[in-house]
Amino acid sequence: MNHHSSTKSSTNLTVIFTIMITVIVSAITIFVTTELYKKANYLDEQWDEFHNVLVKKQNVHQNLSSVFTDNGLLGDIQRYAFAPNKISESHIKSQLESYKDSLTLYRNLQGLSVVETRLLMTVNEEITKLKNSFYLAVAFTAKEHGEKSTAIGNALYSNQGQEAIDKLSHLRTNQFTEVSAHISNVISELALLIAASLVVLPLVLYLIITLWRSRHNVSKDVLAKHNRQELDKIFRHTAVPTLIVNRSGDIVNANTKVCELTGYSMSHLMSKHLEQLIEEAPSSMLNQIISFSKESIKTNSATKLITNKGDVLRVDIDITQIKDGSDLLSIVAFHDIEEAEQQAERRECIARMNNFSQNVNGIGSWHWEFGTDKLLWTPKTYEIYGYSNDDIEITQERILAAIPADERENVSNAINEAVIYGNELNICHHIILPNDNRLFVHQRGHVTLNEEGKPLYMVGTIEITEQDSEKAMMRDMSERVFDSSLDAMAITNQRNIILKVNQAFVKMTGFSEDEAFGQKLSSINRANFFDQCIYDNINEQIKSNHSWDGELWNVKKDGEVYPTNQHICALSFENDEISRYLCTFRDISDHKALEERIINSRAVDRVTMLPSRSVLQDRLNQSIKRHERDGHQSAVLVISINPFLNELNEANHVKAIKVLTQRITQITRDHDTIARFGRQEFSVLLEGLNLPEDAYIVADKIKMKLTEELTIGDEIIEPKCAIGISLHPLHATSDETLIQYADAAMQQAKLDHNSSIQTFNQHILGIYNSEQHLNAQLKRAIDLKELAVNYQPVINFDNQQISRCISHVRWHHRAYNSQDTKKFIASAKHGSLSKPLHDWLLENAIKYATQWSNSGLEKLELQVKIVKDQLDEPGFSQQIKRLLNTYQFAPSQLVLEVTYDAIQSNDSVIEEFKSLSEAGIKILVVNIPDDPQAFGILKSHYISQAHTHRLSISDEQLTPETSADCDRVLNQIKEMEIYPTNYNWSQHTFVSQFKDASTRKQKSMLVCGSIDTKNLITLGNRLLNTTT
Repeated sequence: MNHHSSTKSSTNLTVIFTIMITVIVSAITIFVTTELYKKANYLDEQWDEFHNVLVKKQNVHQNLSSVFTDNGLLGDIQRYAFAPNKISESHIKSQLESYKDSLTLYRNLQGLSVVETRLLMTVNEEITKLKNSFYLAVAFTAKEHGEKSTAIGNALYSNQGQEAIDKLSHLRTNQFTEVSAHISNVISELALLIAASLVVLPLVLYLIITLWRSRHNVSKDVLAKHNRQELDKIFRHTAVPTLIVNRSGDIVNANTKVCELTGYSMSHLMSKHLEQLIEEAPSSMLNQIISFSKESIKTNSATKLITNKGDVLRVDIDITQIKDGSDLLSIVAFHDIEEAEQQAERRECIARMNNFSQNVNGIGSWHWEFGTDKLLWTPKTYEIYGYSNDDIEITQERILAAIPADERENVSNAINEAVIYGNELNICHHIILPNDNRLFVHQRGHVTLNEEGKPLYMVGTIEITEQDSEKAMMRDMSERVFDSSLDAMAITNQRNIILKVNQAFVKMTGFSEDEAFGQKLSSINRANFFDQCIYDNINEQIKSNHSWDGELWNVKKDGEVYPTNQHICALSFENDEISRYLCTFRDISDHKALEERIINSRAVDRVTMLPSRSVLQDRLNQSIKRHERDGHQSAVLVISINPFLNELNEANHVKAIKVLTQRITQITRDHDTIARFGRQEFSVLLEGLNLPEDAYIVADKIKMKLTEELTIGDEIIEPKCAIGISLHPLHATSDETLIQYADAAMQQAKLDHNSSIQTFNQHILGIYNSEQHLNAQLKRAIDLKELAVNYQPVINFDNQQISRCISHVRWHHRAYNSQDTKKFIASAKHGSLSKPLHDWLLENAIKYATQWSNSGLEKLELQVKIVKDQLDEPGFSQQIKRLLNTYQFAPSQLVLEVTYDAIQSNDSVIEEFKSLSEAGIKILVVNIPDDPQAFGILKSHYISQAHTHRLSISDEQLTPETSADCDRVLNQIKEMEIYPTNYNWSQHTFVSQFKDASTRKQKSMLVCGSIDTKNLITLGNRLLNTTT
């Protein structure tokens, strides 16, 4: 390990130096190249600029050099003044224009000095004077004043102009000299830079290579020293007693094992000669130590080693020679012959004991190597097959040939299943001996796999079971029945610990054989909080009767709860001692569903003995057919009693229902049909009506009778009712439609405070059609499993983990997008489907939340919204407890969300909340007014928490600490990529503030957008791991 590290460090050092050399050389090369390029580019630009200016100046000087001479402009003007006819006026004008352009070109050149500018001004002034004189001479000539013109000619001269031109020429010469000198200096710098590069670059390379070699040599020395230290450690702790001696036979080093073997200390051994430890050392060994040989020499004869105590040990000696520089060293290793002989004798003794044990028990062993297809048998195995050890060569073909033809396929299949699937081999079959006798044998085997899961070999046993052949065959059949049974089976011990399960158990529960083994059957099939009394009663019955039959709810590995029909019985063996139990069970979910459908379709209500809905529909259908012939009309009345019965217990509720049934019967005729539709709903079929108004008259009489005072026990109640009416053939011609129209009219009567009786009309038809569409769509959604439960994670800022999840209904419709379905569900929540939809949400949210405990989120709370219609339902708290018991969900993890208006309008919820609170369920109130009186009633209503405010994550009312917490948590969640990349966090994420009802302490938590169960579990575990 250390040698590898040192080598790796040396390699890294070499790489570093190589990179350094490359970087330095590259930097120098780039620097030199850049400088050369800059200088060359500078020279080129300077020369081009200077050359252009110089050429233009030279052209101007050539043009201006003869201006103030007799041959130039000055002479031409004089000649014109003396003799106008000898020279043309236009010629002089063209000269003036040419000189003017030359001066303009000179002035526009770049880099002119102040002196040049002044000289140009002087030349320009002189030329201007000549121009004025010329035009004056022209004027005098035109007026024929020859004398004046001649006087102008005599007066013309320009010494200053010529001097200025001469100075400009001199300046041009000086500038050329300066530029030439500057370019020469730059060329000298370039030459110096190239020379320096040619000298410095090799010098730098030489210094770097020298430094690298020196460091490399130092590293090699350090590495060699480190390797020698590591080798010394390995040598001292090697398991073989070893000495290192020089050519003279002196001991120069020794390991710990040789010190233990001889009894000498390390320092004492290193002061001795090899011959002092060996009694009568062989001459061949000493010659080997003196001479050098690359081959290792082993002394075959036993050598006597003398210990510190004077004991003599018989050892074998191995000598290996190495060179340490110029020194010849010998490595002398000792092997204790006595210890080896003792180990060989021990192995032989163990083999004899194994053979004796196999002979006594009649069990043989075998080993099958899959790679070589080699088989090894113990002597007892040979004896069982009727062979001796040396009689035959053992092959698979010979073994299969010894098995009867009718059993050969079963044995071959059992062996293949063991090899391919890793199952235990456990089979009974016959074998045919060489003398044609038959034996019934029992074989067991176990396959060993390598790291890749491939089989390496199989080890097994074989024993004769001829005397119990029938029992063995029955045992084998029992094993096959156990494995192939469609019912789930589990064998447990007396402590209810699972010892074995069949494949049906694995398929039904989701637990593999390894996961189920060693677990308690009563714990693997139920939640921890499930009522222990049920299982205590079962255990008592099993102890007394040794069996139990009945129905029990189980839970699968994924948290799904399902009903089972179970049978538990004791298993006794030959001594009649009970040590095992067999539990068989099957899933009866389909049976339960069928039973429920049968119960719902029965013809008579058990409480009132009134006909059921199906009977009413049948009679309504017959009435429609009959009245189509005789011309009479039929009417359907749907009656709903107000929820006053919530205040009664179950016994008084039954009494009240019976009294109300008698009152309706007193009003109706004998041939009219009264049916009970729901817990507090009735339906009446009125046949043979002559006028539609007759139905209203009967409905009014029923209303008057039902609203009379009702005395139940010590309580006096004033019932109220709502009645809806539909008529045939006025409103509909089918039985189902008439009932639905009457129900829609009854729902409208509930909402109308002016009239508690409503007859179906166009207004109600519009409401009914919209609700029917909603009903149909939601029913279809449930049937096609398009409704799903999503959860909003509520994150606690203190530990940055999910503490609660708010459940929501989501509809994954194939034709509508998510925004349309959200609006659809929001509309349904506030209509007649509010209660059914929230009932579905309550049950399914609890059902799917059972998966949390299996995914490491045991303490996660579930928040479910409860609407007023649910609170008005009698026995609401008992319904929730049944759901928790059914799905084995802990009550302490459930939080029920209710509105402040709902608890204000219903005083009976106090007892319901009390019952839920005593069970450990929390109540959360929302939309509560911000005044002390409102908070004062929370404790009396057994409410544990109140939701006070909801703020956007960008709201200015948030404290800096809360804003920082939001940013920190949201950054963690965004990195996990659970939400879409384009997710609108500001719209779907907010901060909720909760206030404890007892302590009045306020706490802020982050509420994120809705996600499904899978993503919720992923988010919860990742936040948990991040925090940890």
